[in-house]
Amino acid sequence: MNLYSELTMMQDETESTLSEVESRFTLKDGIIQNLGKFEGESLATPYFYECYLNGGESIFEINESERESLKIDSNWTHVVIMESDSGFVTLEYCESLAEAEDIESESMSEW
Repeated sequence: MNLYSELTMMQDETESTLSEVESRFTLKDGIIQNLGKFEGESLATPYFYECYLNGGESIFEINESERESLKIDSNWTHVVIMESDSGFVTLEYCESLAEAEDIESESMSEW
């Protein structure tokens, strides 16, 4: 498989997952309005949480397809998904893997 085919397949998977996630929420200015664990978060939060539940780590490198589909600023290279003791899920945007690892480490020590 060539690079173009791989990128096209990755973009199709991102859009498919994003469509599934998006269909479950009411958004206002890109922010989830539904009550619950994603309330007040952007659509990127349930998207990456879904990836996390499907066997991912809590740190994700943002690929170009995700950046475009989720409208993520080019300054951010990684995200950290975190779930509070009360069940709310938040997403922290990071400028480097080192920053993401620091945030993950801090959040683990708080538990």
